[in-house]
Amino acid sequence: MSARRIFTSISLILVLFCASSFGKFSGGTGEPNDPYLIATSNDLNSIGLDPCDWDKHFLMTADINLSSFSSGISFIGHFGGMWPHPDNKPFEGVFDGDGHRISNLVCRYEGFYNSYGLALFSYVAGEGAEIKNLGISDPCIYGNSKTWYIGALVGVLDGARITNCYVTGGSVHGDGGYIAGVVGGNSGIISGCSVKGCTVSVDGGMAGAITGQNSDGEIEYCFAKASVSGNGYIGGLVGVNKGPIKNSYAICDVNGQSGVGGFVGDFFSGEISRSYSASVVTGSELIGAFSGLSGNELHCQLNSCFWDTELNPGLPGNGNGDDPNLTGLPTAQMQMRSTFADAGWDMIDVWDIGENQTYPFLRTHLPSDINKDGETNLYDLAILALNWLAE
Repeated sequence: MSARRIFTSISLILVLFCASSFGKFSGGTGEPNDPYLIATSNDLNSIGLDPCDWDKHFLMTADINLSSFSSGISFIGHFGGMWPHPDNKPFEGVFDGDGHRISNLVCRYEGFYNSYGLALFSYVAGEGAEIKNLGISDPCIYGNSKTWYIGALVGVLDGARITNCYVTGGSVHGDGGYIAGVVGGNSGIISGCSVKGCTVSVDGGMAGAITGQNSDGEIEYCFAKASVSGNGYIGGLVGVNKGPIKNSYAICDVNGQSGVGGFVGDFFSGEISRSYSASVVTGSELIGAFSGLSGNELHCQLNSCFWDTELNPGLPGNGNGDDPNLTGLPTAQMQMRSTFADAGWDMIDVWDIGENQTYPFLRTHLPSDINKDGETNLYDLAILALNWLAE
């Protein structure tokens, strides 16, 4: 073959390779000012297939239905074991959902993928890493005893941030470890996130709707309206807590055996402030309407926290002792603005309440969401009509 033909063949291969490389997403270069555009299920799956892209920037441009990936999607990031571990390869970039949602996400442990983090993003780490403005609807996440950190969105969050994300419907289950609707294990920042209508369950492990373990991480402006069940250390918002939580709430069905709480299962350490539980709690021992098990006052601090006493008659706020900064009140008082304003809550910029109608809610709802259930639908129209007729 002549040199000219060899050169022509090599040039053609390079052109095809570059076309394939540039064509794996719906646009963009992955740079902060020109993120990769994610518009299809294949775009999303391609991120997990190439670790070289795990430090890039991504922007969703449409809702994505993953029903065509019924056997599971490629995980983004890889958590091989406890820190540090030679197999760890985190997602260190930025993924902006731009208000879009991913539906019918399936993540299963099949026995051949050596990762202890099971979620869409198996492992997210680094101060600059962030997942934001993203919804996950109707996920099906199922791990066994070999997957220790399980969530719909992130398995392990290490020094990174999740902002304004939500999970609705579906289920997350594990046979052990730390299980949650959003993040299995957290040592980063979770802000403005919620879980609604999701079933979170674990056999022989710890579980919470937002995170199974908050290990020196921060949680703020989050809420859960979900079902959480398991054995030990089961909480409405967090399973085991070792970090600060503020301005958050749980309205959940929580069921377990030992260390079961409406807001947190095991309050090991940290500070929880301006938060409340209106969860229904059942269990065998160390059960509390707010926290199942609380450490001593040197490690655990509560500041202006509440629980509804009518939902769990006779149940204490803490499963192993009282705390003067944790107040139990009947439903009527839990639905009064003055109760929380007098306790120092910001009822102007952070919280709002439907006087004598609702518990406090974070100011993240549209004005048209009259019953503050996170959706604008015919129920809101019916309430408007009834009040208009009454007047």
